[in-house]
Amino acid sequence: MNDFSDVIKGQVLRPGDDDFATALLPFNRAVDQSGVRAVVIPEDADDVAATVRHAGLAGLSVVTQPSGHGAAEGLDGEVLLRTHRLRGVTVDPERRVARVEAGAQWGEVLQATAKYGLTGSSPVVSVTGFLLGGGLSWFSRRHGFGASGVRALEAVTADGVPARVTADSDPDLFWALRGRRR
Repeated sequence: MNDFSDVIKGQVLRPGDDDFATALLPFNRAVDQSGVRAVVIPEDADDVAATVRHAGLAGLSVVTQPSGHGAAEGLDGEVLLRTHRLRGVTVDPERRVARVEAGAQWGEVLQATAKYGLTGSSPVVSVTGFLLGGGLSWFSRRHGFGASGVRALEAVTADGVPARVTADSDPDLFWALRGRRR
C-alpha cells in the first residue's frame, strides 16, 4: 500500500493523514465509510488506470465516487477513488456533443453548453453518477434519458487498462455502463 504514491501523480491519503477523514466523507453523512484503506485523488486518467492496476496487483478492490454520491456502507479495506479533480468539459457545438471528465458536475457542463442551447440536469450532481445511473432527470420526459445520449465511455478495465467503449466496440459493456439500451 505504501507504494501507491509511487505510481500516481495525485494524492494518496491513509488513515491518520490530516485530510483523510474529510476525503472519505460521502455526500450522505449518515453513511459510514470508515473501513476504507486509502483515498486516492487522481490528477488525470493515467492516474485512474495506475490506481486500478496497482490495487489489483495488491489484491485490493477499488470503489469510485466522483463527488461522494453513491456512498456505500460496509467498506472494509477498499481503495476509495475520488475523481472530483477530473473536471474537464469540451463541447463540439456542430455535432452537439460534449466530452466530460469523470469528476465534472452538471453545473460545469451547463455552463459550457448553455450558449449552444444544450441542457442538462441538477448542477450539483456528478455527470458520471447521473449518466451511469441511467440519466433520469426532470428533462427526461421531453428529451429522454441522459444515458441514451452517451456515444462512448472511456473506462479502465479491472486489470487497469484504459479502454474506449462504444456500442460497436463492446455492445454488452456499453449497455452495462450506461444502465439502459438506446
